[in-house]
Amino acid sequence: MANKPVVPDTVILVGFGSAVPSASMTYQKAIDELNEILNRESQMKYAVVRTAFTSRFFLNSPEGREQKAQSLEQVLASSTVQGVKQIYIQSLHVSAGQEFNDVQKISQAFEGLPKGIKKVYISSPLIASAEDAQKLAQVLITEEKASQDEVVLFVGHGGKADGASLSLLALQGALWNLAPNYYVVSLESEPSFDSALVFLEKMKAKKVRLVPLMTVIGDHVLNDIGGMDKAHDSAESLFAQLNAKGYQCVSVKKSLFERRTVLKLFAEKLVAVMRSTKTN
Repeated sequence: MANKPVVPDTVILVGFGSAVPSASMTYQKAIDELNEILNRESQMKYAVVRTAFTSRFFLNSPEGREQKAQSLEQVLASSTVQGVKQIYIQSLHVSAGQEFNDVQKISQAFEGLPKGIKKVYISSPLIASAEDAQKLAQVLITEEKASQDEVVLFVGHGGKADGASLSLLALQGALWNLAPNYYVVSLESEPSFDSALVFLEKMKAKKVRLVPLMTVIGDHVLNDIGGMDKAHDSAESLFAQLNAKGYQCVSVKKSLFERRTVLKLFAEKLVAVMRSTKTN
């Protein structure tokens, strides 16, 4: 009787997704670049790379349907049918918030089923530890150097889950260990924009630079941060509010996925997990 062919391990890159066409293109370019980085690693020699998304809005949008984007449940289910026994998941989320919690729950539901996937290894989001925060802080300060009378505000999404706020607060501490004129703002949790205003006054800043701490330039960046596209500018955006208070404000239209140094941090996380499981 002939031996059954060995089914390679599967790597799943799991991101949020975006229905904004330009942001969706950024996702694809980032995934292609991640594949390029990962293909240099011996651990990836016998692995198949797939992608999945956690945003139901994106998955059900015309953009998502056109791309035939799949949820994590769909990718895990098809991997089970294909006979995959070992899976590695790399979260492409910024913090360990609700989206990452869902990734963990879904993965656990598929692991260990009879004749199914034996083991699912999950690599954490971009900021999941003090060490992660230190690495990202160094990258951000190197790429977004502030002038003497300027404060750089890194604006993240945040969320209700404790991990989201803790991740951003950890990054804030790491930034201050390197330089004083950097501050992290969360749109939906802590540190708040109000606390940033207090910080700006304390620093006697004249100029403010808004830098997205989000993976792509989607709706949150265009509408809530503002200052990047006149079609999306509103009086409620951070850009408009800061200008109204007399600050010389500029917005940087560059997301985390457009920074190769950040993509390398994601890749390093995945490779470390694969090495720790001694996959050849």
